[in-house]
Amino acid sequence: MISRLQRRSYSAGHFLFRLDHSDDEGAAYLKSAGGGMVKGAILEEQAGPASQQFKHIGAVEIDPITIEIGMALSRPVLDWIKGSWEKKFTRQDGCIIHADFNLKCKMEQWFYRALITETKFPTLDGAAKDPAYLSVTIHPEEVEHVAGDDTDVMGYSGQNQKLWLPSNFRMWIQGIDCTYVNRIDSFTVTQKVKPLYLGQQRFPELEPTGIDFSNLTVYIAAEHASDFEDWYEETVIAGSQDTTAERPGYIEFLGPDNDTVLFTINLNELGIHRMSLEKSEANAEQIKRYKIELYLETMELEWEDKYLR
Repeated sequence: MISRLQRRSYSAGHFLFRLDHSDDEGAAYLKSAGGGMVKGAILEEQAGPASQQFKHIGAVEIDPITIEIGMALSRPVLDWIKGSWEKKFTRQDGCIIHADFNLKCKMEQWFYRALITETKFPTLDGAAKDPAYLSVTIHPEEVEHVAGDDTDVMGYSGQNQKLWLPSNFRMWIQGIDCTYVNRIDSFTVTQKVKPLYLGQQRFPELEPTGIDFSNLTVYIAAEHASDFEDWYEETVIAGSQDTTAERPGYIEFLGPDNDTVLFTINLNELGIHRMSLEKSEANAEQIKRYKIELYLETMELEWEDKYLR
């Protein structure tokens, strides 16, 4: 449902994300927001001998909403993500408030009975200098757009976001020296959903069908990769299938002191399946690195509340 919005154009650079059960302390400013509109499928029909095809709208569905939110995000959002990863599928209501340059509410984008369908982590790189943002895709069963009332948009804005840098991280794998891993490519957790069209309902219900944890790709200087080489030789080349072939591990996000643990992603049943040398150019001043691809079965989230707020 769309109400008539203000005629005057406004800057579209300020967004506030809030789940329905949270107050201002549970609201978080966004880096970006997009999607969440209704779209209809176009049906084409051939009638008689005419060469012209007749087109009309058939079933409708809602485009997923994608947001980028700071890694020091609000606790309700992180709880929602954690539950999704643990197959505790929770449907949430909430809204994205779109504000102008003066942080006055110009539009409210409400969503209902939404599931998280994707969580994408940024690339972790020791040379990165910008803050880390998490990309979250949510798929609602119903949406509504209403005009804003020009009230002040107030959300949480603290210093903790400055703690979350993609350059400050630490990786650990049982029995493998990961001290010199200097980059981990972006990785994604995907929640698969199936739309169900029922009776006279205009929009489909969404049912979870499974969850997929993407592989990890890490980089390490060749002179420090002996443990990875042994693991690769044992499991991929020699084909060992003993119980130590898959190992536990984790990725920690660290504070500016590179010691305080702000956030942990536990990695379960890690295995190595590919190892290759990065492309090198003649006479180029670059360190020879391995690109190592790992598979895993599940991930789990852990965090310290004091670093979220």
